[in-house]
Amino acid sequence: MGCSMDGILDGDVSCEEDVNPAMLEELLFKLTDEKKVLEKEGAEVARMEEELDVKIVLKEQFLTGFLRFDKDVQEVVDTIGQKQKILNEMESGTSSEHHITLSKSLSAEELLRQVMETEFVPFTNDESESSFLECGSDIQPAAGTMHLLQDVQVPSTSAEVQTPCTSEESQDSESSEYTEPETGSNHDSIWKSRNGMCWRASPPLQRKTLSHNIMRRHPGPVPTKHAMSPKDAWSIFIGSNMLQEIAMCTNQAMRRGSVKTKLVPSEVSENELQAYFGLNLLAGYERSWDVPIRELFSEHLCNPIYHATMSVSRFEDIRRYLCFDNKHTRAIRLQSDRMAAFRYIWDLFLKNCKESFVPFDCITIDEQLVPFRGRCSFVQYMPSKPAKYGLKFFWACDSKTAYALDGIAYTGRQPGKPVQKNLAHNIVTTLCADFRGTGRNVTMDKFFTSVPLAEELLTKGLTLVGTLRKNKPHIPPVMAANKQRQRYSSVFGFRDNITMVSYVPKQRKAAILLSTLHHDNAIDEDERTKKKPEIIQYYNRTKAGVDMMDQMVRTYSCKRKSRRWPVVLWHNVMDVACLNAYILFTLKHPHYLPNVTHKRRLFMKELVLELVKPHMVDRIHGNPQLPGRVLKSLEIFGVQQTPETSGEQQRSSLKRKRCIHCPSKKDKKTTMLCSRCTQHVCKDHSKIVCNTCKS
Repeated sequence: MGCSMDGILDGDVSCEEDVNPAMLEELLFKLTDEKKVLEKEGAEVARMEEELDVKIVLKEQFLTGFLRFDKDVQEVVDTIGQKQKILNEMESGTSSEHHITLSKSLSAEELLRQVMETEFVPFTNDESESSFLECGSDIQPAAGTMHLLQDVQVPSTSAEVQTPCTSEESQDSESSEYTEPETGSNHDSIWKSRNGMCWRASPPLQRKTLSHNIMRRHPGPVPTKHAMSPKDAWSIFIGSNMLQEIAMCTNQAMRRGSVKTKLVPSEVSENELQAYFGLNLLAGYERSWDVPIRELFSEHLCNPIYHATMSVSRFEDIRRYLCFDNKHTRAIRLQSDRMAAFRYIWDLFLKNCKESFVPFDCITIDEQLVPFRGRCSFVQYMPSKPAKYGLKFFWACDSKTAYALDGIAYTGRQPGKPVQKNLAHNIVTTLCADFRGTGRNVTMDKFFTSVPLAEELLTKGLTLVGTLRKNKPHIPPVMAANKQRQRYSSVFGFRDNITMVSYVPKQRKAAILLSTLHHDNAIDEDERTKKKPEIIQYYNRTKAGVDMMDQMVRTYSCKRKSRRWPVVLWHNVMDVACLNAYILFTLKHPHYLPNVTHKRRLFMKELVLELVKPHMVDRIHGNPQLPGRVLKSLEIFGVQQTPETSGEQQRSSLKRKRCIHCPSKKDKKTTMLCSRCTQHVCKDHSKIVCNTCKS
């Protein structure tokens, strides 16, 4: 039985006859060819499956990490850097580079479907995954996709979507050599800071006004606070509750002091305490804070209002025993608060300041040093300040009016508490707590400004503008000072809602500012302004709120030399309260003293007279035997004796007293009074003058 070739190929090998060797050789060649064909087809199928898997992964990464599709095609196209080029491709109907057919009439869903059907270019050997660097995102582009993404520019509008940096860009950003940004380039420069934060050179797309830039309350004095006179404005900040507390503590101190001196001074009243404060303000108004107290009360050299209000001994007694807390419970409070001797009065004052005024669109935060060299556990040394040593305060003031809104007295580490970390960050968040969600801007200097603080304030509805220290890790090296940078040149960096600018005012110098209020690279091209960016000009307009307050306070300060730090703090509180009262009163009465340059001096003069006059009336009614020079001084300010008090004085003149001119050895007593000084004088030291000659 013969065995055919077809039978062998079909597997029928049950042939009894011998097989021809030529036939076997031919069969072997056919089997080898069929095996190669099958292996080739299997490899092709495996390759197609692998390419399909890679293609799906690439499309997911491409769509998820680098394109942001919105409801219409226009917003999708706006995410691409080469906007004009894409629009031209849309008009032609095809895009040869991306293999995507675009049409202006397509919806977002249809465009997304076309991208999913895109045929991607195969991999190239010169492109690998190592040529890509991740900039803060968990999504990394796969190898061979750089030619698909090199013209795509994605604005960093949220913290979740980051822009990739190439290795060349990263190397340039990490090097200290400055390279001028390319103008007119199709590529968006991206710089990387030391801590890995990326900044884009081009500003984000223009958009509507952000919610944290919208004010929702009318600024100015609170309508419920009435100030019809300077004293009413003063009483808003130094209220009756504060006067009662100070009078009570001062009387306790007087009683304690009388045990040692065996002299019991009369208790101080609220009117007398206000008169004492008025005389201190008068010394600041006259700029005589360094004049000795005895000289202020002299009869011939100084203002008669001093001895018309009170005697010099009474003034010194009140100054000696002035106290602001209960000394019996101070030791317990000192265990948790270094400022226990003044904390209650300080909190009342800050509460009155915050409740009486609504700030304008910008708030300034800065520090103030109150001169003091006495014994205190929280005295600070600041060599940049004129006084060098003193008590340190952090203030939040209105940038437009210099009104003091809130303050923090720096006392260092409180007893029993750990050392404070991020002091500047905590101070700003504490001072801005009452302005959360009001849409205001906070201007500060380099001691406070940082990128984490700017991000936190944005979450609270506040913006930030401030200078940055050059050693901050968030600053890319391209913004550092460099001799290759031209004078008056600026470099901008954008990240999310944060803008950073580096300006060169002079060669090898750079001023770096951070802003969450500005989102563009606007520059004033006028040579007179030295081509300063808008961020720097805004900072210069709003940075002087606290400095202006400090300067106005020091101009008419009532501070006097003292070794007790609570008294020094109280003098500073009086200065700030007087300034706040002036600002509040002038805003409520815009026509007060028009065309007058020294308006504040006249305001303080009226305030002093209103503070001391009630005590003048109490003094002349309570003591009918006042000396003649005091009565004349009282008449100057419109305070005169009533018929009842004059009758009492005449009856008291019948008493025999020693002549003021005779020596004590003579002990010569008389009932005669001098018509001018109302002192007892004898016949030897007096003369009789008729009414005609007297007139």
